[in-house]
Amino acid sequence: GKQERSELQSRLVVLLTHLLKWRHQPERRTRSWALTIVEQRLRAQQVLDENPSLKPEVQDVITTAYRLSRIRAARETRRPIVTFPSQSEYDWDAAMTEAIDYEGL
Repeated sequence: GKQERSELQSRLVVLLTHLLKWRHQPERRTRSWALTIVEQRLRAQQVLDENPSLKPEVQDVITTAYRLSRIRAARETRRPIVTFPSQSEYDWDAAMTEAIDYEGL
């Protein structure tokens, strides 16, 4: 249980960090960021598929992951932390489906 939850949280931290960077720093978007988003979505879904008992905990895991993601995004973009909403705008569906147009990158 704990190891799987930790794995899901780790995947979501990376995913949400990149989604925040994608949203708030469009001038720096790269194919690498887009592919990281795609990969982390697949890996997070895999963890959940392999551990269906985590489904009731997903929103709590996202809330915790978002707090860490916000700090990472601020550090990696060198933007003030207030640039990023203090409360997550992401639930599972939003994190897994927010459009990432990277065809031109």
